[in-house]
Amino acid sequence: MKIESNTYLKLFANCKPVKGAKRATICDLQREIYFLIPNSCYDFLQDNVHVPLAENLNRLSATDSKTAISYIDYIIENELGFLTKDPHLYPDIEFADLSPHLLNDMIIEFSPVINTHRDYLLEDITICGIQFLEIRIRLSDLKLFQEFLAALGNTRVRSIDIVCEYDNSLSISEIPNYVDNFSIIKSFILHSVPTETLGIYIQEKDSRQLFTGERLSNESCGQIGRQYFTSNLRFFINSLGSNNCLNKKVSIDKNGNYRNCPSLPNIYGNIHTTSLLDVIKNKEYVLYGSVRKDDVETCKDCEYRYICSDCRAHVTNIYDKPFYCNYNPYTNEYS
Repeated sequence: MKIESNTYLKLFANCKPVKGAKRATICDLQREIYFLIPNSCYDFLQDNVHVPLAENLNRLSATDSKTAISYIDYIIENELGFLTKDPHLYPDIEFADLSPHLLNDMIIEFSPVINTHRDYLLEDITICGIQFLEIRIRLSDLKLFQEFLAALGNTRVRSIDIVCEYDNSLSISEIPNYVDNFSIIKSFILHSVPTETLGIYIQEKDSRQLFTGERLSNESCGQIGRQYFTSNLRFFINSLGSNNCLNKKVSIDKNGNYRNCPSLPNIYGNIHTTSLLDVIKNKEYVLYGSVRKDDVETCKDCEYRYICSDCRAHVTNIYDKPFYCNYNPYTNEYS
């Protein structure tokens, strides 16, 4: 490859390199994928941000120059970057919080208690700007939830995931098809379905309404693994400046208690007596949402840290590596 003078290697603005203890990643936040690269490639990319390629290549030995050329080829072939003589024409993305709202996410363990205080809760949801809801509910409370669902049309909520626990109050055939009947509902999962009941129901392929025999509980929270990586702009920015699981998130348990999430024991008041605005000012509540991957032992040295979810529930110390993570960034191996 012939490199002309005054030519720079520029990564696309949506492609962000992240260095780990032993290797690095390039996270493509538009295609929502990532690429593994050696740390030497990461260093080469950083060295060439403000210096023309030819100038840097001339400083290298023949062997190192050949390696550097292979890095350039890799970047261009995988559409991660390009060559330009005018790098100033391609500014980087400003990594600031994309959300102007006080809160983004809420988990509600729906119950008759919650529905009793529906009007107050919906007012708080609107004031705080919550856009994403996860509803955890028992099958027997679905009819009561219909009233709550109808009232959500007057809020800023734009997406709802429903996680429903099976009981004998309704047969599967009686369950409304929420994802088809309500555009705001992103998914509906019915869990803990008995094998004999599950066996008579044929699910459509790729359906967003899923019935499963698996039991989902608060202990299901905090799973870590490559299958859970999220390489998009919102998640990446959240990981840089805060906790990507708990920042601007709040949950309400079935008794009306406010928590960071259902898996955490800390309680910051009750829907009977405490407004959501007071909850999000609580110093301990804020602390959990502010723990970054760069603050967490081991995670701070991981090449996946900005695309990997960060549970603070299953830890001994708030700055410990998540219990369910079995990856070692110092050896690049899973235990």
